Amino acid sequence: MNEKAKLFYDIGEPMAAGLFEDEKASDFERFSRALRRFWEYTVPAEYDGGPLYPCGVRITNAMGAFSHHSISLICDYNYVSSKSAEAGEILKTYPTPFIGEYVEGHGGGGYTHSIPHYERVLKEGFDGYAERIKKMKDASLRNGLLDLLEGVKAYHKRILDTVIEKKGEERLIEALRQVPFKPARNYYEAIVCWNFIFYIDVCDNPGLLDRGLYPYYKGEDMTDVLRAFFTNVEINDGWTAALGPDYNPVTVQCLKAIKGIRKPNLEFRVTDAVTDEMWELATESLVTGCGQPAFYNEAGIQKMLTAVMPYESKNDIFRFCGGGCTETMFAGISNIGSLDGGVNIAYVLAEYMRAEGEGKTSFKEFYEGYLEKAREASETVMKTIDDYRRYRAKTYPHPMRTLLIDDCIEKEVEYNAGGARINGSVFNIAGMINCIDSMLAIKKLVFEDRYCTLKEMNAMLDAGDAAFYAKLKGCPHFGQPDDDVNSFAHEFSDKILSVFYGRRLFANGYFLPASIQFNTYVFTGSVVKATPDGRKAFEPLCDCIAPLNSRQTGGPSAVMESASHICQQKFTGIPVLNLRLSKKTKPETLKALVKGYFELGGLQVQISCMSQEELKDALVRPECHEDLVVRIGGYSEYFNRLSSRELKEDVIKRNEY
Repeated sequence: MNEKAKLFYDIGEPMAAGLFEDEKASDFERFSRALRRFWEYTVPAEYDGGPLYPCGVRITNAMGAFSHHSISLICDYNYVSSKSAEAGEILKTYPTPFIGEYVEGHGGGGYTHSIPHYERVLKEGFDGYAERIKKMKDASLRNGLLDLLEGVKAYHKRILDTVIEKKGEERLIEALRQVPFKPARNYYEAIVCWNFIFYIDVCDNPGLLDRGLYPYYKGEDMTDVLRAFFTNVEINDGWTAALGPDYNPVTVQCLKAIKGIRKPNLEFRVTDAVTDEMWELATESLVTGCGQPAFYNEAGIQKMLTAVMPYESKNDIFRFCGGGCTETMFAGISNIGSLDGGVNIAYVLAEYMRAEGEGKTSFKEFYEGYLEKAREASETVMKTIDDYRRYRAKTYPHPMRTLLIDDCIEKEVEYNAGGARINGSVFNIAGMINCIDSMLAIKKLVFEDRYCTLKEMNAMLDAGDAAFYAKLKGCPHFGQPDDDVNSFAHEFSDKILSVFYGRRLFANGYFLPASIQFNTYVFTGSVVKATPDGRKAFEPLCDCIAPLNSRQTGGPSAVMESASHICQQKFTGIPVLNLRLSKKTKPETLKALVKGYFELGGLQVQISCMSQEELKDALVRPECHEDLVVRIGGYSEYFNRLSSRELKEDVIKRNEY
């Protein structure tokens, strides 16, 4: 053993030790050896005696040198330096790849969710994977993946030994003797295998559950096991699973099992084939306040994706499943950056108004000048994402996802280097509705009514002039049943999104614009000066594509009708619409609302069921509402865990229907 590896072993960092065991090996082999050591040394959470193991909290930071190893090996220099200054200096030989945040930018810093090809592991088992790997000509990838499988095998043995030692359920012992190395033979083994893969991919996304499990279903009631799996996802803040559109008895069992559970985010792909029983079960779940499921327009999404991805097969596009909050991915076959980056178009507008807009003599000139600024900002971030992807491909291999995502093994190309069948980046757009309302106000007050100059408007906004803010309330705004407003909203969103259409990314990937402001719309607003939509300086921006809270008029149908005028067919990363409905909502009402919105062209809607009274009480007595859940831009979150009081207050302002 060399001195570097010994140093890391001595300070209790076997994962880092693995990275330095053979410095002459390729990066892929070194990262694979590091992961092998991680799985050989990591101790799983305590077995709870239930039907699934692993269970409990994932072990991502057990080896402090690296955080979230499934994404990439990201060195935590400070942690290691606290143990050994020499070890910390050694780790600096592997700098962290990171997309910097921009003032006008809005994104996730290069973070990548993913969805393993669970069904393939169920069908082949890892022994089948090993046979495919052994045929690879690339010795670096072959040796690295086989090394990784040895680590997974060691972890699996520890899992099985623990269940035997703790006298766990005999059916679990039997299942773990079969999966994941041999193919699953029944529904229970399939779920045990699915759960194991979920944990070794660090509890990210469960994927196409009902479709993947159905071939193993023989009429059993497995809601207890599904509920145990959903509990594991919940404990670990896991993300999304899709239901449908090929509905089957497992779909029904998933809807029963999710009742009252916050995660995974169930994405219900809606077609005319949804049964009344499914609408009833979906309603029963929603009125518990868990926010489950969300609803997706299957026909609209397939049409949209086919248009933007004409060279991908229908079967591949059919594997659509939102990952993370709801970012467009394709289960088991894609590497789609999850909000890699984005643009805060409200920031661009606020700065443009004050720096250049005052010299414009017509609305057309002002409008076109702004659109050019927004395009420039988007181009800058797109180039940064592309540069980042190329850098990561050269320096940061990802062995686990090279193993779990098709077609990395077949193509003999590493995951980050373009090995996945479909590659891309979800690009987040913040402030769309703020900009639409602001443009409408500028058009009316500055260029039509001549109520004030733009310079005067800026001064009154910056001064917080109460009389002027009252004046702004009378301006046309998104959310009104007004044909001119709706036409402008469609035109504006179309022009903002047109910069992405047809644009390609490293590894023949796609840019997929989205509006997914989860809990970030408070942060994105915190850098934006006052805007003519009536928003004061540094207040939160809009919540995705719904009308602003203070301007929602009419019922939920009016909100949905307004949202449908946004150019959703170019929002390929998925635009989110949040609604809050009464707990008295009936299945027939839910069905009519969802299907009506989809007929208008809406792509996705997610629903929270709780009253303003509950939320207000939770604000002052959080200890009495520990299980209160709200939908936040693509996922469900406990109200008490929202990142700030400001965000909580903004959620309370949402209209209840």
